[in-house]
Amino acid sequence: MKRSFWVVALILSCITVAVADDPKRLTSIQAQLVTKGLEHPSQITYAPGEPDRLYIVEREGLVRILQNGKLRSTDLLDIEGHVSTKPMQGLRGVAFPPDYQSSGVFYADFIDVQGDVVIGRFHRLKDDPAEWDSLGVLMKFAQAFPNDNGSFMVFGPDSLLYISSGDGGGPTESIEAAQRTSSLVGKVLRISPTADGKYTSPNDNPFTNQSRALSEIWAVGFRNPRHFSFDRQTHRLLLVDQGRKTLELNYIDKGQNYGWNIAEGTSCTLPNCNLAGLTPPTTTIQPEIFPDKFVPGFVYRGAKIPQLQGRYLFGDASTGQLFTLAETNGSWTQSNLIQLAGKKISAIGEDAAGEPYIGTDEGELLALIQ
Repeated sequence: MKRSFWVVALILSCITVAVADDPKRLTSIQAQLVTKGLEHPSQITYAPGEPDRLYIVEREGLVRILQNGKLRSTDLLDIEGHVSTKPMQGLRGVAFPPDYQSSGVFYADFIDVQGDVVIGRFHRLKDDPAEWDSLGVLMKFAQAFPNDNGSFMVFGPDSLLYISSGDGGGPTESIEAAQRTSSLVGKVLRISPTADGKYTSPNDNPFTNQSRALSEIWAVGFRNPRHFSFDRQTHRLLLVDQGRKTLELNYIDKGQNYGWNIAEGTSCTLPNCNLAGLTPPTTTIQPEIFPDKFVPGFVYRGAKIPQLQGRYLFGDASTGQLFTLAETNGSWTQSNLIQLAGKKISAIGEDAAGEPYIGTDEGELLALIQ
């Protein structure tokens, strides 16, 4: 039987996320310059079957290719002029299906010039960049307001595409769509793209057979889920949801309700709310980071930096401070990792081997080494 929200919330309230510099384990880690000349990198990722390449997403609409440590002269994608370049918008990321090597098909998540969220399908031919004319729209979320556009996507270990969507925002943030299974916003979705540029919903999605519920939905109750990633070892999905006052880290499970806009963290946001059946956050980030300055990352499972094994990496965009979160028996410890003096962190990602890279607003790509 599932424990009630109140029991779990009580347990969480007794767990303090400690902040520690952890000098014995982490001080040998350094940031090494890999390349310069980037423009506002927003994602650093890799494609299946390409161990020597990194893909660097630039907010203005380019996806650069770093091969064997050098930027290639040709890009993966060029949709500059078709995306909004307002803060927290632009080209947010790309995702590569397992058959990318043979199909040349990949997916992009961006905010268009009308301010709407688009999940698009692109096709690359040989080494030529995919351009705007190759776009096929898989999904589009109309956005009435410029905030809470949070969206991201990644292919999971099951080869299905997972997509997050924000609640759409608003000056009063009274949008209730995050709780409605008749709406795709404020959700995590799980779909199976098809060769004809469309998609189907897997039969084991939790709301497939419910009346008036949308079959794409995997989990509900999110405000501004800007990023998520799968742990390479446990295959669990870890999502960052940006609240009004808190930053929540949530392990995402099938069919669960993560609270928004009924609750934020373990507190009610609506009068006389009913918290029964809601899943509280796995943990929260310490409050010294403003929610809109948080730079999400991933759980490190690489081989070159043993001190980071199993830790979740993240950063503060405004201060250049990198942090880790380590979990032991349900208790989370937050530690300072490294200070990038004079840098503004814009992205944290990994290569095919799981080794970490940092993008900065100064146009640099840095590798973490020891």
